Amino acid sequence: MIRFAHPFGAAYGSLSALRSGSRLTSKLDESLEKWRNRPLPEISHLLLDATYIKVRIDSSVRDCAMLVGIGIRRDNGKRMILGTSTALSENEVHWRTFLSSLRERGIGIPALITSDAHEDLKAALRATLNASPWQRCQFHLQQNAQAYVPKVSMRQQVANDIRYIFNARNRADAETPLNEIVEKYSQSAPDLARWMECAISEGLTIFAFPENIRRRLRTSNMCETLNSQIKSRTRVAGLFPNEASILRLVSAILMDISEEWESGKIYFPRSVTTNPNQQKNHWYPSVSLTEFTEKMLLRHQECVSRRNEEKFYWHGDCRPIYFYTHHLHRLLCHSPSGLVHLWDMEKTKIKPCRPANALTRAPEGCRSTKI
Repeated sequence: MIRFAHPFGAAYGSLSALRSGSRLTSKLDESLEKWRNRPLPEISHLLLDATYIKVRIDSSVRDCAMLVGIGIRRDNGKRMILGTSTALSENEVHWRTFLSSLRERGIGIPALITSDAHEDLKAALRATLNASPWQRCQFHLQQNAQAYVPKVSMRQQVANDIRYIFNARNRADAETPLNEIVEKYSQSAPDLARWMECAISEGLTIFAFPENIRRRLRTSNMCETLNSQIKSRTRVAGLFPNEASILRLVSAILMDISEEWESGKIYFPRSVTTNPNQQKNHWYPSVSLTEFTEKMLLRHQECVSRRNEEKFYWHGDCRPIYFYTHHLHRLLCHSPSGLVHLWDMEKTKIKPCRPANALTRAPEGCRSTKI
Protein backbone atom coordinates (compact mmCIF):
# COMPACT_ATOMS: atom_id res chain seq x y z
CA MET A 1 0.00 0.00 0.00
CA ILE A 2 1.30 3.37 -0.96
CA ARG A 3 1.25 6.06 1.74
CA PHE A 4 1.27 9.73 0.87
CA ALA A 5 2.82 12.26 3.21
CA HIS A 6 0.62 15.09 4.38
CA PRO A 7 1.61 18.26 2.52
CA PHE A 8 1.60 20.26 5.78
CA GLY A 9 3.23 17.60 7.97
CA ALA A 10 6.60 19.34 8.14
CA ALA A 11 4.90 22.59 9.09
CA TYR A 12 2.93 20.86 11.82
CA GLY A 13 6.15 19.29 13.18
CA SER A 14 7.96 22.63 13.20
CA LEU A 15 5.04 24.27 14.98
CA SER A 16 5.08 21.54 17.62
CA ALA A 17 8.81 22.00 18.11
CA LEU A 18 8.35 25.75 18.49
CA ARG A 19 5.66 25.27 21.12
CA SER A 20 7.85 22.80 23.01
CA GLY A 21 10.80 25.21 22.86
CA SER A 22 8.61 28.04 24.06
CA ARG A 23 7.47 26.00 27.07
CA LEU A 24 11.08 25.13 27.95
CA THR A 25 12.12 28.78 27.62
CA SER A 26 9.25 29.82 29.88
CA LYS A 27 10.32 27.32 32.54
CA LEU A 28 13.93 28.49 32.23
CA ASP A 29 12.90 32.12 32.62
CA GLU A 30 10.94 31.26 35.77
CA SER A 31 13.96 29.48 37.26
CA LEU A 32 16.32 32.35 36.42
CA GLU A 33 13.86 34.94 37.72
CA LYS A 34 13.62 33.03 40.97
CA TRP A 35 17.43 33.05 41.26
CA ARG A 36 17.68 36.79 40.57
CA ASN A 37 15.08 37.54 43.27
CA ARG A 38 16.24 35.00 45.87
CA PRO A 39 16.78 36.14 49.49
CA LEU A 40 20.38 37.09 50.20
CA PRO A 41 22.54 36.73 53.33
CA GLU A 42 24.28 39.66 54.94
CA ILE A 43 27.20 40.91 52.87
CA SER A 44 30.41 42.27 54.37
CA HIS A 45 31.92 43.63 51.13
CA LEU A 46 30.17 44.64 47.92
CA LEU A 47 31.72 45.08 44.46
CA LEU A 48 29.81 46.68 41.57
CA ASP A 49 30.48 47.08 37.88
CA ALA A 50 28.75 47.24 34.49
CA THR A 51 29.50 46.13 30.96
CA TYR A 52 27.80 46.53 27.58
CA ILE A 53 26.47 43.95 25.12
CA LYS A 54 25.18 44.57 21.58
CA VAL A 55 21.44 44.15 21.05
CA ARG A 56 19.00 44.82 18.16
CA ILE A 57 16.29 47.34 19.05
CA ASP A 58 13.84 48.51 16.37
CA SER A 59 16.07 47.48 13.47
CA SER A 60 19.08 49.27 14.96
CA VAL A 61 22.07 48.03 16.96
CA ARG A 62 22.28 49.45 20.49
CA ASP A 63 24.47 48.93 23.54
CA CYS A 64 22.66 47.24 26.42
CA ALA A 65 24.05 47.94 29.91
CA MET A 66 24.41 44.90 32.16
CA LEU A 67 24.89 45.55 35.90
CA VAL A 68 26.56 42.96 38.14
CA GLY A 69 26.96 42.84 41.91
CA ILE A 70 29.41 40.56 43.77
CA GLY A 71 29.33 40.11 47.53
CA ILE A 72 31.43 38.49 50.24
CA ARG A 73 29.24 36.66 52.72
CA ARG A 74 29.55 37.84 56.29
CA ASP A 75 28.92 34.41 57.82
CA ASN A 76 31.45 32.25 55.97
CA GLY A 77 33.62 34.60 53.87
CA LYS A 78 32.70 33.06 50.51
CA ARG A 79 32.01 34.95 47.31
CA MET A 80 28.63 34.98 45.62
CA ILE A 81 26.98 36.80 42.73
CA LEU A 82 24.11 38.82 44.12
CA GLY A 83 22.28 39.52 40.88
CA THR A 84 22.24 41.23 37.52
CA SER A 85 20.09 43.68 35.61
CA THR A 86 19.91 44.84 31.99
CA ALA A 87 18.70 48.07 30.42
CA LEU A 88 19.63 50.33 27.54
CA SER A 89 21.30 52.84 29.83
CA GLU A 90 23.59 52.81 32.87
CA ASN A 91 21.78 55.77 34.38
CA GLU A 92 21.02 56.57 38.00
CA VAL A 93 17.51 55.11 37.85
CA HIS A 94 18.84 51.77 36.66
CA TRP A 95 21.53 51.64 39.33
CA ARG A 96 19.18 52.81 42.09
CA THR A 97 16.60 50.16 41.19
CA PHE A 98 19.25 47.46 41.17
CA LEU A 99 20.79 48.52 44.51
CA SER A 100 17.37 48.90 46.12
CA SER A 101 16.51 45.34 45.14
CA LEU A 102 19.74 44.07 46.72
CA ARG A 103 19.01 45.93 49.93
CA GLU A 104 15.42 44.66 50.08
CA ARG A 105 16.64 41.10 49.57
CA GLY A 106 18.72 41.26 52.75
CA ILE A 107 22.37 42.23 52.10
CA GLY A 108 22.33 44.53 55.14
CA ILE A 109 24.89 47.33 55.41
CA PRO A 110 28.18 46.32 53.74
CA ALA A 111 31.39 47.33 55.46
CA LEU A 112 32.84 48.49 52.13
CA ILE A 113 31.64 49.10 48.56
CA THR A 114 34.17 49.04 45.72
CA SER A 115 33.39 50.38 42.25
CA ASP A 116 34.49 52.88 39.64
CA ALA A 117 33.56 56.56 39.78
CA HIS A 118 30.56 56.53 37.43
CA GLU A 119 28.50 59.57 38.40
CA ASP A 120 25.14 57.83 38.15
CA LEU A 121 26.43 54.93 40.26
CA LYS A 122 27.74 57.31 42.92
CA ALA A 123 24.38 59.10 43.04
CA ALA A 124 22.56 55.76 43.39
CA LEU A 125 24.89 54.71 46.22
CA ARG A 126 24.20 57.94 48.08
CA ALA A 127 20.47 57.29 47.75
CA THR A 128 20.45 53.61 48.76
CA LEU A 129 23.64 52.60 50.64
CA ASN A 130 24.95 55.86 51.99
CA ALA A 131 25.89 54.28 55.34
CA SER A 132 28.61 52.11 53.75
CA PRO A 133 32.06 53.58 52.98
CA TRP A 134 32.95 53.73 49.30
CA GLN A 135 36.30 52.71 47.80
CA ARG A 136 37.09 54.02 44.32
CA CYS A 137 38.78 51.40 42.18
CA GLN A 138 42.51 52.10 42.18
CA PHE A 139 42.97 50.49 38.76
CA HIS A 140 40.46 52.91 37.23
CA LEU A 141 42.18 55.76 39.04
CA GLN A 142 45.44 54.85 37.32
CA GLN A 143 43.68 54.84 33.95
CA ASN A 144 41.86 58.12 34.60
CA ALA A 145 45.09 59.84 35.62
CA GLN A 146 46.61 59.29 32.16
CA ALA A 147 44.00 61.62 30.63
CA TYR A 148 45.47 64.54 32.61
CA VAL A 149 49.12 63.88 31.77
CA PRO A 150 50.27 66.56 29.27
CA LYS A 151 53.24 64.60 27.87
CA VAL A 152 53.63 60.98 26.90
CA SER A 153 57.08 60.90 28.51
CA MET A 154 55.51 61.69 31.90
CA ARG A 155 53.02 58.81 31.94
CA GLN A 156 55.32 56.21 33.46
CA GLN A 157 56.52 58.56 36.19
CA VAL A 158 52.95 59.54 37.08
CA ALA A 159 51.90 55.89 37.23
CA ASN A 160 54.84 55.08 39.52
CA ASP A 161 54.00 57.98 41.83
CA ILE A 162 50.37 56.91 42.15
CA ARG A 163 51.39 53.30 42.72
CA TYR A 164 53.73 54.42 45.49
CA ILE A 165 50.79 56.11 47.24
CA PHE A 166 48.55 53.06 46.92
CA ASN A 167 51.24 50.70 48.27
CA ALA A 168 51.75 52.67 51.49
CA ARG A 169 51.42 50.90 54.84
CA ASN A 170 48.60 53.08 56.15
CA ARG A 171 46.61 56.17 55.24
CA ALA A 172 48.94 58.57 57.01
CA ASP A 173 51.90 57.22 55.02
CA ALA A 174 49.83 57.62 51.83
CA GLU A 175 48.62 61.17 52.39
CA THR A 176 52.11 62.54 53.02
CA PRO A 177 53.53 61.56 49.59
CA LEU A 178 50.21 62.55 47.99
CA ASN A 179 50.68 66.14 49.12
CA GLU A 180 54.28 66.06 47.91
CA ILE A 181 53.30 64.68 44.50
CA VAL A 182 50.53 67.27 44.10
CA GLU A 183 53.09 69.98 44.81
CA LYS A 184 55.52 68.30 42.41
CA TYR A 185 53.11 68.50 39.44
CA SER A 186 51.55 71.85 40.32
CA GLN A 187 53.79 73.64 37.80
CA SER A 188 54.45 71.04 35.09
CA ALA A 189 50.91 69.57 35.03
CA PRO A 190 48.45 71.79 36.95
CA ASP A 191 45.35 69.91 35.71
CA LEU A 192 46.83 66.63 36.90
CA ALA A 193 47.70 68.13 40.29
CA ARG A 194 44.16 69.44 40.81
CA TRP A 195 42.67 66.10 39.76
CA MET A 196 44.98 64.11 42.05
CA GLU A 197 44.18 66.33 45.02
CA CYS A 198 40.47 65.56 44.67
CA ALA A 199 40.37 62.03 43.21
CA ILE A 200 43.25 60.06 44.75
CA SER A 201 41.84 60.40 48.26
CA GLU A 202 38.74 58.48 47.10
CA GLY A 203 40.98 55.45 46.58
CA LEU A 204 42.44 55.50 50.11
CA THR A 205 39.35 54.25 51.99
CA ILE A 206 40.79 50.73 51.91
CA PHE A 207 43.46 51.67 54.48
CA ALA A 208 40.81 51.45 57.20
CA PHE A 209 40.72 47.65 56.70
CA PRO A 210 43.18 44.87 57.56
CA GLU A 211 46.25 44.66 55.36
CA ASN A 212 45.64 41.04 54.34
CA ILE A 213 42.46 41.92 52.40
CA ARG A 214 43.39 45.27 50.86
CA ARG A 215 44.70 43.93 47.55
CA ARG A 216 41.46 42.06 46.90
CA LEU A 217 39.16 44.97 47.69
CA ARG A 218 41.06 48.04 46.53
CA THR A 219 40.04 47.41 42.89
CA SER A 220 36.99 46.05 41.09
CA ASN A 221 39.14 43.57 39.16
CA MET A 222 36.95 40.73 40.43
CA CYS A 223 34.03 42.23 38.50
CA GLU A 224 36.22 42.87 35.46
CA THR A 225 37.27 39.21 35.43
CA LEU A 226 33.65 38.15 35.70
CA ASN A 227 32.68 40.47 32.84
CA SER A 228 35.40 38.98 30.65
CA GLN A 229 34.00 35.50 31.31
CA ILE A 230 30.55 36.71 30.30
CA LYS A 231 31.89 38.38 27.15
CA SER A 232 33.72 35.23 26.11
CA ARG A 233 30.41 33.33 26.12
CA THR A 234 28.13 36.02 24.73
CA ARG A 235 30.57 36.71 21.90
CA VAL A 236 29.50 33.41 20.35
CA ALA A 237 25.91 34.64 20.04
CA GLY A 238 27.02 37.84 18.35
CA LEU A 239 24.03 40.19 18.17
CA PHE A 240 21.14 39.52 20.57
CA PRO A 241 17.57 40.00 19.28
CA ASN A 242 16.26 41.67 22.47
CA GLU A 243 17.05 42.50 26.09
CA ALA A 244 15.27 39.40 27.41
CA SER A 245 17.65 37.11 25.52
CA ILE A 246 20.65 38.87 27.07
CA LEU A 247 19.21 38.62 30.56
CA ARG A 248 18.42 34.93 30.05
CA LEU A 249 21.92 33.92 28.93
CA VAL A 250 23.80 36.15 31.37
CA SER A 251 21.69 34.99 34.32
CA ALA A 252 22.38 31.35 33.46
CA ILE A 253 26.12 32.03 33.27
CA LEU A 254 26.19 33.96 36.55
CA MET A 255 24.08 31.36 38.38
CA ASP A 256 26.54 28.65 37.38
CA ILE A 257 29.57 30.72 38.47
CA SER A 258 27.94 31.72 41.76
CA GLU A 259 27.15 28.11 42.65
CA GLU A 260 30.78 27.23 42.00
CA TRP A 261 31.98 30.05 44.27
CA GLU A 262 29.57 29.24 47.09
CA SER A 263 30.55 25.57 47.09
CA GLY A 264 34.28 26.32 46.78
CA LYS A 265 36.97 27.70 49.03
CA ILE A 266 36.64 30.53 51.51
CA TYR A 267 37.67 33.84 49.96
CA PHE A 268 38.18 35.77 53.22
CA PRO A 269 38.88 34.40 56.74
CA ARG A 270 35.92 34.64 59.06
CA SER A 271 37.70 37.12 61.34
CA VAL A 272 37.63 39.65 58.47
CA THR A 273 33.99 39.23 57.45
CA THR A 274 32.40 39.14 60.89
CA ASN A 275 30.81 42.17 62.47
CA PRO A 276 33.51 44.62 63.74
CA ASN A 277 31.81 44.61 67.17
CA GLN A 278 32.19 40.83 67.31
CA GLN A 279 35.81 40.81 66.21
CA LYS A 280 36.88 42.00 69.67
CA ASN A 281 35.85 38.64 71.12
CA HIS A 282 37.82 36.67 68.54
CA TRP A 283 40.76 34.91 70.11
CA TYR A 284 43.41 36.09 67.63
CA PRO A 285 43.87 39.68 66.42
CA SER A 286 44.70 40.81 62.88
CA VAL A 287 48.06 42.56 63.02
CA SER A 288 51.07 42.75 60.75
CA LEU A 289 54.23 40.76 61.31
CA THR A 290 56.21 43.85 62.35
CA GLU A 291 53.57 45.03 64.82
CA PHE A 292 53.29 41.56 66.33
CA THR A 293 57.06 41.22 66.77
CA GLU A 294 57.29 44.62 68.45
CA LYS A 295 54.39 43.75 70.70
CA MET A 296 55.95 40.46 71.71
CA LEU A 297 59.29 42.10 72.55
CA LEU A 298 57.55 44.66 74.74
CA ARG A 299 55.63 41.88 76.45
CA HIS A 300 58.92 40.01 76.93
CA GLN A 301 60.46 42.94 78.77
CA GLU A 302 57.46 42.98 81.11
CA CYS A 303 57.46 39.24 81.67
CA VAL A 304 61.17 38.57 82.02
CA SER A 305 61.18 40.08 85.50
CA ARG A 306 58.30 37.83 86.57
CA ARG A 307 59.49 34.54 85.13
CA ASN A 308 62.90 33.17 84.40
CA GLU A 309 61.84 29.73 83.23
CA GLU A 310 63.18 28.64 79.84
CA LYS A 311 59.97 27.28 78.44
CA PHE A 312 57.10 28.39 76.27
CA TYR A 313 54.17 29.99 78.05
CA TRP A 314 51.24 32.21 77.22
CA HIS A 315 50.76 35.41 79.18
CA GLY A 316 48.38 38.22 78.37
CA ASP A 317 48.45 38.78 74.61
CA CYS A 318 51.17 36.16 73.97
CA ARG A 319 48.97 33.91 71.87
CA PRO A 320 49.49 32.14 68.54
CA ILE A 321 48.65 34.31 65.56
CA TYR A 322 48.14 33.11 62.01
CA PHE A 323 49.23 35.09 58.98
CA TYR A 324 47.67 34.29 55.63
CA THR A 325 50.27 35.38 53.08
CA HIS A 326 50.60 33.56 49.78
CA HIS A 327 49.01 30.47 51.40
CA LEU A 328 52.00 30.12 53.76
CA HIS A 329 50.67 29.70 57.31
CA ARG A 330 53.12 30.81 59.97
CA LEU A 331 52.74 30.62 63.70
CA LEU A 332 54.66 32.96 65.98
CA CYS A 333 55.19 32.38 69.67
CA HIS A 334 57.33 34.08 72.30
CA SER A 335 59.52 32.79 75.11
CA PRO A 336 61.43 34.54 77.94
CA SER A 337 64.73 33.64 76.26
CA GLY A 338 64.21 36.38 73.70
CA LEU A 339 63.58 34.01 70.78
CA VAL A 340 60.77 34.44 68.29
CA HIS A 341 60.13 31.03 66.77
CA LEU A 342 58.94 31.03 63.16
CA TRP A 343 57.12 27.82 62.42
CA ASP A 344 56.81 27.09 58.72
CA MET A 345 53.70 25.07 58.18
CA GLU A 346 53.97 24.34 54.46
CA LYS A 347 54.15 20.62 55.26
CA THR A 348 53.21 20.52 58.96
CA LYS A 349 49.59 21.53 59.48
CA ILE A 350 48.75 22.77 62.96
CA LYS A 351 45.16 23.64 63.69
CA PRO A 352 44.45 26.91 65.55
CA CYS A 353 44.36 26.32 69.30
CA ARG A 354 42.99 28.50 72.01
CA PRO A 355 45.33 29.78 74.74
CA ALA A 356 44.00 27.17 77.18
CA ASN A 357 45.15 24.40 74.83
CA ALA A 358 48.31 26.12 73.57
CA LEU A 359 51.27 24.07 72.42
CA THR A 360 54.09 23.73 74.94
CA ARG A 361 56.84 22.86 72.46
CA ALA A 362 57.61 23.39 68.82
CA PRO A 363 56.85 20.56 66.40
CA GLU A 364 59.64 18.58 64.82
CA GLY A 365 61.41 20.22 61.90
CA CYS A 366 60.63 23.80 62.97
CA ARG A 367 63.41 26.33 63.15
CA SER A 368 64.04 29.18 65.58
CA THR A 369 65.25 32.61 64.54
CA LYS A 370 66.79 35.02 67.02
CA ILE A 371 65.96 38.67 66.44
